[in-house]
Amino acid sequence: FAKVATGSQPSFVYGFPALGVTYDFQWISADKKSTVTKIDFYVLFDEPYKDADGNDALARHGGSTGVLFTSLEGGNVPANRVNTSVTITQADVYNLYKDVTFDYDGSGPNPAIAVFGATPKNALRTTTDRFVTKDAITVKWKLTLADGRVMGGTAGGEGWSPSVCTELPGSNCQLAWVVVDPAASKPVATLSLKSGKSMKAASKDTVFVSFNKEVANAPTLGLTATNGGAIVGTIGTPVLYKTSKTQYYAVYEAPAGYTGAVSVTASGSATAGSAPFGGLVMVNKSITVNVDNTAPEGVGNAKINLAKNGTATISMTFNEAMSTVAKDSIYVTVTGQNMDPFTNKRMTIAADGKSASITYNYNDANGDATAGAMTVVVAGGKDVAGNALNIIAQPQVTIDLFIPSAITVNLAGPYDFGTQLKIASASITNSGSTSGTIYWIAIADGATPPSQAYNPATANRGDAPAVGAKFAGFDTRGEVAGFIKASGSFSTGSSPQFINFAPNGNFDLYFYVITSTGNVSAITTTALDVTMNP
Repeated sequence: FAKVATGSQPSFVYGFPALGVTYDFQWISADKKSTVTKIDFYVLFDEPYKDADGNDALARHGGSTGVLFTSLEGGNVPANRVNTSVTITQADVYNLYKDVTFDYDGSGPNPAIAVFGATPKNALRTTTDRFVTKDAITVKWKLTLADGRVMGGTAGGEGWSPSVCTELPGSNCQLAWVVVDPAASKPVATLSLKSGKSMKAASKDTVFVSFNKEVANAPTLGLTATNGGAIVGTIGTPVLYKTSKTQYYAVYEAPAGYTGAVSVTASGSATAGSAPFGGLVMVNKSITVNVDNTAPEGVGNAKINLAKNGTATISMTFNEAMSTVAKDSIYVTVTGQNMDPFTNKRMTIAADGKSASITYNYNDANGDATAGAMTVVVAGGKDVAGNALNIIAQPQVTIDLFIPSAITVNLAGPYDFGTQLKIASASITNSGSTSGTIYWIAIADGATPPSQAYNPATANRGDAPAVGAKFAGFDTRGEVAGFIKASGSFSTGSSPQFINFAPNGNFDLYFYVITSTGNVSAITTTALDVTMNP
C-alpha cells in the first residue's frame, strides 16, 4: 500500500510545475511466506473535457492500466513491512504522455489532437504549466514474487482481491489525486453585523469578519459611501474575536449629515506560510450598513365621515419603516364635538412598518354630540434608526350628523326610454357624506305630493321619529282610491341611471336620500315633471 509522505504536497499544484508528490510504499506478507523481487509503478492520466455536444467527458490517456513509470528490483526492493519513498513530478508524467493524442469530438479520420501540442484542447495547458486544474493522476503498482507470481491490476498482473484493497486496515491498491489550483484555496471571508439595523449619527454596530480558515493577519476595513461622498463614518481596527483565529471584529460608528448606504469592505488577509498555499490573499468582501439621519414622514387618512354609532379606522402611512419597539410607540388623541374622551391610544404598526392604524368608535354617553370635524392628533413614533416622526398631515374624522338638503335630480335628454327613465345626475348637498341611496316615487301629474311619516330634523338614523316609528318610506295614505304611483331606489356614484317606469302619461317625481352615514333628507318640494310618450 502507499500513502503521501509527511511534508509532501498531496497533489500536483497548478502554476508550480516543480512540486512533485512523494509517497511511501510498502508491501506486506501477513504470513511472511511470500517475497517480492520486483515492483513496477504505473501512471494513469485522465483529462476531463467537454465533447462536441457540450457534455462532460473524460479522456483516459493511460487506459485502465497506465504507462510504466519506474521499477524497483534486486536490492532496491524494500523488505516486508519496510517503507520506500518514491517521488513523481509533473515532468515525469509529461515525459510519459508527451506524445499522446486524443479524438475529442470524434469528427472523422485522423481527428486526434496532441494533448500537449501547440494548440491543446485546454487552452490553459502551456509549455510551462503542462497540467491544469482537475487533471487526474493515478499511480498503480505490480508486484513480482520470488515464486514467479505477478500481482496487481495492471498489464501482466493478477487482479487484487477486494480484501487486499479495501478490507485490510490501511491497505489500498492505488494512489490518486487531481491537480489543484491554489487560487481555489484563498481564504474566504463572510461579513456580518451584530444589529444590522439602520443607524443615525453616533449609533454603533459591530462588524464581524469570519474566515473559512486561519489567516496570518487581520483584514483591512475600508468605508465607501454609495453616493461617492466623503461622509462615511468611522470604523475601528479589527481585532481577534475572543480566542478565535478565524474571526475578527470592529466597531462602526455612523456619521452625521448623511443618509444612505455605506459599504464596509474587508481586504488584505492572507494564509500563513509559503507558496503554494501560504500567502494567498483573500478576495475582497463587503457588507452594507444603512445610515439614516432623515426624519420619517407620516400622512393621515383623508376625511372619514363617521355615522352615529358607527366605527372608523384612523390610519397613518409612512415613507419608511417605523420602529416597533414599545418606547417608540405611536399614539393618537381625538377630541371635539362633545364626544367621549379618546386620549393617547396606541396605534398598531403594520408588519412592514410603513403604516399604522387604530379603531375609533362613535362614543357619546351623554347624547350631546354635535356634527362637525374632530381634532385628531397623532404623536410619538420613530423610524428604525431612531429619528422622530414628522407628521405632514394629521388624520381627518368628521362626525356626520348633518341633515342633507333636499337633493337635486336632473334628467338626461332624451329621458324617455319606453319603460325606463334615464337619470342624468343627482347631487347631495349640506351633508358630510355625499353618497347614499336615493328613493323616488312617481305619481299622477298634479296629485297631492307625498309626505314622510317622520320629522327630518330629528328622525336621523338612531333617533326616534316624531311619529314613534322608524321612517319607512313615502307616505301616500291620504291619496284617493285608484291613486297611480310607481317607486324604487338607486345608488349614487354611478351615472346615468335607468329606472323602471310606467309607460305613457304625465307624472310628477319626488325624491329623498339616505346618506351612507344614515342621515335622511326631506322630500323634494318641487315635482319633477315627466311625460312618457306611447
